[in-house]
Amino acid sequence: MSHLWTFPQFSIEHLELARGLDLLPAFAAVLADAGLSDPERARQFFQPRLRDLRDPFQLEGVSSAVDRIFRAVDQRQKIVLYGDYDVDGVVSVAILHRILRCFSADVRNFLPRRIDEGYGLSKEGVSRCLATHNPVLFIALDCGTTSAERIREINSFGIDVIVVDHHETKSERPSCCALINPKLGLSDHYFCSAGLTFKLCHALLKTRRLPGVNLKSYLDLVALATVSDLVPLIDENRILVQHGLRQLEHTDWI
Repeated sequence: MSHLWTFPQFSIEHLELARGLDLLPAFAAVLADAGLSDPERARQFFQPRLRDLRDPFQLEGVSSAVDRIFRAVDQRQKIVLYGDYDVDGVVSVAILHRILRCFSADVRNFLPRRIDEGYGLSKEGVSRCLATHNPVLFIALDCGTTSAERIREINSFGIDVIVVDHHETKSERPSCCALINPKLGLSDHYFCSAGLTFKLCHALLKTRRLPGVNLKSYLDLVALATVSDLVPLIDENRILVQHGLRQLEHTDWI
């Protein structure tokens, strides 16, 4: 059986993109069809650079979260990190815990029991967490966006709440001292919670620099969570995963 091969007609835009990136016109056409007709955006796609990551303070809620966390650090207030029990939640807790310990914070970790406490800020999970740790600052990681009522209950005990989450709200927006969730703001960026946690840690270290603390060493964990949570590998996620896979070859974490 004979086959007839047909090829698309290349536009001037395709040819200019091909010359600028030293590619065949067919590859340039594929890039343009994927929305990467701008040469700089196409270069970033092929060569993701950490310096192309956006300023973490552009994310709504990050500035308020940084202020409240450092107040807890300075006043030696007990912080609890409440994470989901999937890869994204566990990684988010691990990253933020290690960075907060570098600031000498009094920080504890909590993961709910999947079988009898369920997902997110369940009544059973939150009750055990508060009874066990008695925190002054409660940071929900990979959960909390849909838990407005539960957060009001936590606040009623005089406990401040920060939410770092990427899930969409189903009802009212939770009232807390800081909410980091790009889906609720003007941003169109899509991160898993570990990616958001990485951005928060970047903001903490930009505010108070710690000699010897290398945030890049956590990129392997961020890549693990980003891939496991099936978020799109585009834009900043693509940068985090590419550099995270490189870091994974000589990881610091058992």
